[in-house]
Amino acid sequence: LIPQVGVVTLGLVRSADDVAILSAGLRVLMLCSLIAGAAVRVIGPRVARWNGPVEALTPFLRNASTLVFWSTFACALPFLVAGRWLIPFIFGDAFIDAWPPTVILLLGLLANVYAGSSGQLLFNTGHQKALSRVVLVSGLAFVPLSLAGGALGGAMGVAVTSTVLITGLNLWQARAALRWSGVRTWAYLAPEDIRRAVQDIVQRRGTDG
Repeated sequence: LIPQVGVVTLGLVRSADDVAILSAGLRVLMLCSLIAGAAVRVIGPRVARWNGPVEALTPFLRNASTLVFWSTFACALPFLVAGRWLIPFIFGDAFIDAWPPTVILLLGLLANVYAGSSGQLLFNTGHQKALSRVVLVSGLAFVPLSLAGGALGGAMGVAVTSTVLITGLNLWQARAALRWSGVRTWAYLAPEDIRRAVQDIVQRRGTDG
């Protein structure tokens, strides 16, 4: 939601061309966010139905975060590496300047999915009020910050503002989940851990099926 609000605030301080550049980056962002969005619909109900020790959710949440992170990385990589040519090919030559803000948005997305589903965990383990307050303050702070970022840096300014704010929110959630619930939610990076996470997800799907 925050990046989409950035389109509105950018339109208040910059031209339609700047808005179009940011919108192109957001379309790429939404494309690479599909997997994370689908994961939320799976992870949330599982956490809500959990009736064992909260700490025992760590393997499931970290494995899910690992699968989402690396899938998202595979989607984002072509745009990070070759977006200078890929974005104009998709949207037209007029959008060549959309590559830098797209890179910033995608790096923020990768940081967020790496942090995992800590927000879902907090919401379903009795910390709704604290989570809601932080989300509300972040949302309210984004409006003046994005106006300033847009006025100073155009699409790039809004992309940086939204990325820093959302990444900070997700890192706070991950830290709060560990402090309050004793659960680590962030993704694995080591190859052996990644392989084990994939095997666990596959086994779970076979069991559920």
